[in-house]
Amino acid sequence: MFVSALSLVLPYEAFSQCEDFIVLDASTWLECVTGSGYVKQVYYAEWTGGTPPYHIGFEQSAPHVGPNWVMWEGSPETSDGEQGTVSFTFDVYDSNGCLATRSALPGPLYWVDTQDQVVLQNSVWDPLSGTATVTLVDNPTDAGTELPYGPNVTYWLSCTSDPANDRFGSAVYNYFPSPPRYMFPQLPPGNYELWLSFDGLPDLGTLQQCSGLAAWFQVDQGASAIAVSPRVFLGGAWPSGGTTMNDGLRSGGLIPLTAPYAAMGYSYTGSHGPATTTANVLVVTGPNAIVDWVVVELRSATTPATVVASRPALVQRDGDVVAPDGVSTLTFNSPPGNYHVAVKHRNHLGVMTAAPRALSGTPASIDMTLAATAAYGTNARQNVSGTMVLWPGDVNFDGTARYTGSGNDRDPVLQAIGGSTPTNVVTSTYSSRDINLDGTIRYTGANNDRDIILQTIGGTVPTAVRVGQVP
Repeated sequence: MFVSALSLVLPYEAFSQCEDFIVLDASTWLECVTGSGYVKQVYYAEWTGGTPPYHIGFEQSAPHVGPNWVMWEGSPETSDGEQGTVSFTFDVYDSNGCLATRSALPGPLYWVDTQDQVVLQNSVWDPLSGTATVTLVDNPTDAGTELPYGPNVTYWLSCTSDPANDRFGSAVYNYFPSPPRYMFPQLPPGNYELWLSFDGLPDLGTLQQCSGLAAWFQVDQGASAIAVSPRVFLGGAWPSGGTTMNDGLRSGGLIPLTAPYAAMGYSYTGSHGPATTTANVLVVTGPNAIVDWVVVELRSATTPATVVASRPALVQRDGDVVAPDGVSTLTFNSPPGNYHVAVKHRNHLGVMTAAPRALSGTPASIDMTLAATAAYGTNARQNVSGTMVLWPGDVNFDGTARYTGSGNDRDPVLQAIGGSTPTNVVTSTYSSRDINLDGTIRYTGANNDRDIILQTIGGTVPTAVRVGQVP
């Protein structure tokens, strides 16, 4: 029998155009549907090769379709308890009639809890950071397993209102015992869904809980915090005849990005907010250039010695005290009311308002550079040609300025430069012994730091003591 060459070639060509057309993945899994009382079966398939358009060999209900993939949902399973994923065979045809097929392996058995797995216990708003800490606990009405956690449990926190706020990771890092709970700190306002995924077999023998939506909740912005805008001048950085402070520490690149007060033994009261700034804040020049870190305190209206809240802040050359971001008004997570406002610095005597001030969410301006703004105590500030500045010279941050005697502030300056050669100079330093805040420590000569202490205590009687007026 004669067989033409054409009859031999055609079957081979038909086969060759189909041989690269294959199904890469065919899989199925279960997802819980929170609050609905059922579990849905999800199918996924992906292929490569072939010639579009493609035809899928089944009837799908509203599938998600891509150029070479498809995902669809099967009929919901309505019963609680043991469920098993169903194996299936996926067929897809291309425009040449080529067929790619693959059978999915049966998935694992699942223990399905169709009620809400966790519920919202509380959401605590922090106005200082503009975020909330959310606590989720096991649903007390659910007879299923307790709150799951462990290395095999992962979570996806989806922010449906702003995907930029999504989070994911191991649930073990957000789990806390006694009582068992999940905690998610610093969540911006928005709508959230918590999805749990169980990659292992935790405490359920051959079964595991299905992946799915565990809970949904909303983070709302809390009430406005107390806002305050203090203004102070540091006497050590106040030039003769000037209108703004010197910013020698900033221009010398010496101001630390972290507030120094915790390391000096100061204990903040309440949620003190950010204690760090950024390099970008410290490159600003002009009247808004940063001079140094300070601490701002709210004190009880009836017991001024009681600190109600405190936080670190930055003071600019023009005296404005701002948040660590260099621009924002200071806020405190305290209820509106009457408070004394105090400002402290690491080598100056602090100052506090003489009378309580009514504080609310509207920023209250408190200008302690003006003589008309009464300060607590007697001679609480230094008057320099009508401008009120903080007394400099409290090197050891104990609330007093002493030139001689026990705990004096002069000896640390001498020790800093070596203790034996008074003409020595320490340069490029961020130290409380640098009283004029120029980045150097000098015991003698022009612009030395020792004379400032003597002037603060009165200038004539070296045994005199200047006591800070903040109780």
